[in-house]
Amino acid sequence: MPVKRFKGAKAKADTLFSQIIRSIGECENCYKIEHLQCAHIISRRYSNTRTDLRNAFCLCAGCHRRYTDHPREFSRFITRTWAQEYYDHIYRKSQEVGKIDWDDEVFRLKQIKSWLDNNEMTLDILREQEV
Repeated sequence: MPVKRFKGAKAKADTLFSQIIRSIGECENCYKIEHLQCAHIISRRYSNTRTDLRNAFCLCAGCHRRYTDHPREFSRFITRTWAQEYYDHIYRKSQEVGKIDWDDEVFRLKQIKSWLDNNEMTLDILREQEV
């Protein structure tokens, strides 16, 4: 099944979000530094959590594939990491109905990326502050 590609602000938000998550610089599972990807906990189909900093791990392509193919193993991984603390909130947020202003989201993500690039904030702190 082909991957649906979005255009405009939603695509920019996806790209920025992926860059932010991959800025961790290593796989959060096996610590490899090659072929890093943004791996969502709750599916990207839910706009409310699509770019929530607490809804993604930085994983190498191999770990991302393994967890995609073995969701129970991914669930066990989540319970052993920082994400367990946020999971219930993220799940509830994903079920909310609402329209996302993707232009506003691009602006927010650019600001976050700037803070990270300039070492003004860490991703851990930003995840704690996520609303």
